[in-house]
Amino acid sequence: FWLKSVNCPRTPSRHAICKAMACPMGYGPQPERPGKKSLDGKTGKEVILEERSKGAPAVYYNDYLGTESLLAIQNPRSTAAGNDIHDEMLFIITHQAYELWFKQILHELQSIVGIFGSPPVSDQDIYKVTTRMQRVVKIQAVMMHQLEVLETMTPLDFLEFRDYLTPASGFQSTQWRQIEILMGIPLENRPYVSNSFVQSVFTEKDRGMLKEFSQGLSLFQHVEMWLERLKLTEHEDFNFWKAYETAVEDMLKKDEATIRSTLEGLGDEAVDAELKQLDSTRTTFQSLLDANMHKEFVDRGVRRFSQKAMLNALFIMLYRDEPLFHVPHMFLQLIMDAEKGFTAWRHGHAMMAHRMIGAKIGSGGTAGIQYLQRAAANNKAFVDLVNLSTFMLPRNSLPEIPGAIWQQMQFQAAPQTPPMGPAAE
Repeated sequence: FWLKSVNCPRTPSRHAICKAMACPMGYGPQPERPGKKSLDGKTGKEVILEERSKGAPAVYYNDYLGTESLLAIQNPRSTAAGNDIHDEMLFIITHQAYELWFKQILHELQSIVGIFGSPPVSDQDIYKVTTRMQRVVKIQAVMMHQLEVLETMTPLDFLEFRDYLTPASGFQSTQWRQIEILMGIPLENRPYVSNSFVQSVFTEKDRGMLKEFSQGLSLFQHVEMWLERLKLTEHEDFNFWKAYETAVEDMLKKDEATIRSTLEGLGDEAVDAELKQLDSTRTTFQSLLDANMHKEFVDRGVRRFSQKAMLNALFIMLYRDEPLFHVPHMFLQLIMDAEKGFTAWRHGHAMMAHRMIGAKIGSGGTAGIQYLQRAAANNKAFVDLVNLSTFMLPRNSLPEIPGAIWQQMQFQAAPQTPPMGPAAE
């Protein structure tokens, strides 16, 4: 009767606990909670600090977030110089917000690297890193929208205070460099900027920090090692990659027959041009399946992943419909989404900078828009994953997996495990 009288949305059986204490859903009368009284520093009104647990008073909102310190660090240089320029505050807040998001992205990426750095990586771990990578992708969407806020400032508005921030530059964001390093983009030997310039823009303290940070393994390296450890196609009675090679050759023969029948009336030159392209496609497939050819591609810098890592990633993508590969495939897709997100942000930032400063040099001495465009085009770690679409086959052309092996790719009933913790006692 009481549950009905307060319109509780849950059933009595779900709320048996309500007989002994106040409804945890907040529909029944709540007991008076113990707490300490304090004065709000701004309003002077009395407030209750509820106790979370014995001896641990609840934290006041502003103290928990450190808002007093946070809101005290927006200090426009134009204001300090006695020439308050309105839009400098927007510029500072937007970039500080970026740094906060960079911190959260680093938090997620470092946790992912930590999980991969402690093998074996369980199915539960793969789900965990997948959800964290998904969070990175969502943060990137927010970062893109922040560019729109910054673009409410006109080039003339920016020029009013630009001299106050020279020679500071976004290149000096150590957190952004850490993100790149962690993704698998080394700070040194970049094709569009000299190592001496990279060293010169940072303080000695930051140079040392970045050098030390670069000593750890990157996400790229951890993902490569994880893919190499997977035993997906190692079966005594079935050579998957031999069957795959046969399927590829069958597909290419069909393509050749289509070319000859379709272009027959256009003359030998047109047919030969298409057949030459088809031979190039055949060579591309061989470059992945042949260990020596793949190593040559790696040595030339065309590819980064080992052959085994690429083959296992391709297998996951080809058979992503199988239950065993749902989450690993999602993780690989999110890695590509994250890299695309970083590239899109770099490109968006370059376009915004172009609008603001035109062809001028950057505030930190870089080539301005040219540097930013080159960074957007070159700063990528997981191109090999994106290029795997080259080696995809239609579902109806995939090699048929033997029954016993196929069964291993389905969800299996897990044995019951004893409960952990106090409940086991």
